[in-house]
Amino acid sequence: MADKLNAEFWSVSSRTGENLNDMFNRVAALAFDKIMMKTHEGPILQIPIGKSLIDLNRIEPRGARRGCLPSGCQ
Repeated sequence: MADKLNAEFWSVSSRTGENLNDMFNRVAALAFDKIMMKTHEGPILQIPIGKSLIDLNRIEPRGARRGCLPSGCQ
């Protein structure tokens, strides 16, 4: 029957717990794979965040930053 439906057959037992963890892990893996395949089907959409990259090497005079007090930011 499983072959006709192109499905996997899992022999499990709710009484003994035999193969239950393996079956649920397989179901979760198949669902995850399907989600990942859907995300890679369409065109890659890039959404810009901010104007530019952060420059860690930029040096600003103390207090020159907006919103900072001369004694430092709080």
